[in-house]
Amino acid sequence: MNAHDHETLTDTTFRLLLKDLIPGRGDNSDWPLILANLLRQEFHRPRQISYGGSSLLIDRDDKDHDAAVSPEKSLTRQLFKRCREQSSGCLTISGEEYWLISYEVPCFGRKTTQCADLLGLSLSGGLVVFECKLKNPYAPITSVIEGLDYLACLTAEPNFSRLQCEFDTWYSKPSQIIPTKFKSVRPSAAGCHEIIVLGSPDYFADYRMDPNKSRNSRRGLGWDDFASVCVHQSGSPRIRFAETNFEGTNAAWIKA
Repeated sequence: MNAHDHETLTDTTFRLLLKDLIPGRGDNSDWPLILANLLRQEFHRPRQISYGGSSLLIDRDDKDHDAAVSPEKSLTRQLFKRCREQSSGCLTISGEEYWLISYEVPCFGRKTTQCADLLGLSLSGGLVVFECKLKNPYAPITSVIEGLDYLACLTAEPNFSRLQCEFDTWYSKPSQIIPTKFKSVRPSAAGCHEIIVLGSPDYFADYRMDPNKSRNSRRGLGWDDFASVCVHQSGSPRIRFAETNFEGTNAAWIKA
């Protein structure tokens, strides 16, 4: 008997994928389910990423929200400010509330261009990375990958423990604006983390295959099938798409 006889056999990643693909799923493409499952498995792979900057959860509460170098950043900052002023810091998406806690959150040291556009909390205590998009060459699935990159960094140890400590400091500021439903919510490893691509109507319109258009972009082809798969998956991280004009404190889920 050799040593391999004592090993516990486990399913390969490919066998796990097959178990999801083999059951009848109607007239649906296979690749969105494969991609969604592979992304989820990669997200949960153990990783050690340590942010070396002076502050991870930068206090943006009283910053100049208009001093931005791009319309996308400007609208994101204004959305953060508007939610603090008008809805106790909450962005509501089709009735679901998210507490916005910062924007342009750094993840990779001094690489200032690699920041999460907008960071929030769900009622479960999960971190929520919003990828905010206007008309943009980043197709919806590309935006998901970008958001997952940031979320993977923020939830990795020791970054997540550091973020929890910095959140407590930020939370305890005198006269801090705290939404009623979030009084007892803190960033939690047990919470359901989320990626939300928050786009303007014209952003999503560019990636819908419209037969009335003289030219459609194929870069986003199939993202709506991917979105439909993600809607029906449970567990962390959740991947969703929402539409907003960036002018209020509300948005709506994209119906895939």
